[in-house]
Amino acid sequence: MDGQSERPLPAKPLVERLLKNVSVPSLVAAEVPSDQMGIGLQSLDPFLYVAVLVLGRDDLRPCTADDREYLAVMMEAFVPRFLTSMAPTASEYLPGDARNLCIEIANRMELIEDDFNFQTFIAMYRGRYVQKPLPQRAVVELCLLHALKMPFELNSAIQNSLILIKSVLVIGPGGNVGRSTVKALLDEKFEVTGLTRQSSEAILPPGVKHIKSDYSEASLRDAFRGKDAVISTISSIVPGDALTLQKSLVDSAISAGVKVFFPSEFGIDTSDSSASEYIPFLVDKIQTVDYLKAQQDKISWTAVITGSMFDWGLNIPGFGGFNMPARTATVFDGGDISYEATSLDQVGRAIARSLKNPDLTKNQYVYVSSFTVTQNKVLSALERATNEKFTFSKDTVENLWRDWATKVKEGQLLGTLSMIAGSILGEGGLANYSKTKGLWNETLGLPQEDLDGFVREYLAGGTV
Repeated sequence: MDGQSERPLPAKPLVERLLKNVSVPSLVAAEVPSDQMGIGLQSLDPFLYVAVLVLGRDDLRPCTADDREYLAVMMEAFVPRFLTSMAPTASEYLPGDARNLCIEIANRMELIEDDFNFQTFIAMYRGRYVQKPLPQRAVVELCLLHALKMPFELNSAIQNSLILIKSVLVIGPGGNVGRSTVKALLDEKFEVTGLTRQSSEAILPPGVKHIKSDYSEASLRDAFRGKDAVISTISSIVPGDALTLQKSLVDSAISAGVKVFFPSEFGIDTSDSSASEYIPFLVDKIQTVDYLKAQQDKISWTAVITGSMFDWGLNIPGFGGFNMPARTATVFDGGDISYEATSLDQVGRAIARSLKNPDLTKNQYVYVSSFTVTQNKVLSALERATNEKFTFSKDTVENLWRDWATKVKEGQLLGTLSMIAGSILGEGGLANYSKTKGLWNETLGLPQEDLDGFVREYLAGGTV
């Protein structure tokens, strides 16, 4: 059936006629959301739309060769006969009368024994859906009942399984990840709302609605109402604080009917069981995802893992071993250990593209990056872009860990940053996931950025 793959099938008109002829007011009013969902015939394999309808699919997996053959024969041999026979009296029936209606249609259909195409289709239907020996008339009636139920099942499947995201709320739109996320969402034409605390003085871009909240349950529920997705870009380095906050956000999102929640991840791989051993406050992130897993029958979730946030790290003197203003570099354990690094713009794009593909990314970790690097590669790129030699020193990750332990005890933020850097730069680090978990870049249409080009543009922006 290779030749059939390019054949246009009247899938949408078929569905529309089924909806109209069954004549159920609530169903007639409910349009089949093909164009709105981006699964219309213009953008996808024409067999695919029919497959969702006829094969009982709950996703958009590609059709097999057998699927294609079955659908092609159905459209040619069954559908015209079915529509012609259904139309005269279908409007007299309600959904509960589907069994009687299919008998009426079967009586009108000319079941000619020598109609080879029709007999071929019935034989194929019997092989797919009939589990016990039945006479042909009974098989035809089952097939008709199946066809009559299709609009109802499709409507339910789309509402329950295929997620349409239009309106997105970003918590913390003025932060590093928040700003990049808002920009990417606007670029993808989402309706964007930013949520900040009452005291925030953040100025959001044109086109972004700004809501201020005291983060009470009622305030959050009101802010989330009518939103399809909520993106949390805020967290805390105080153990327990982030978990309490994130659980409150999730509960409010569920109460408001939000479809998708993105917890505040956007860093090293917290799906790794050792993550909280390296960085104690990550237990909150891990437990937040565990909480979402327990609630995923009520709300779906996506956890975006980005590794080291590259330009954010360069802005912090000493983070990851690089002090840009001083033009110094400390290389740990030889500097040749690979890790994933992602630009802030790429983080935003990853979130926006995940929302463009919510059924593909729901209820799982999504791993992205801009480039796979080592400290030595980054140092070389920085020296080429600045045309300067950095003052160079060597150290070990073990000493870095010892340093952060001291600073954490003293309450210094740099101690937490040292913990993060050590988890990235050490052997078997938590940001070295491209080989073990795989990247979603290609699936989401994200570019694999060029390190040298990015560093040149970054420095040209006058950041450091």
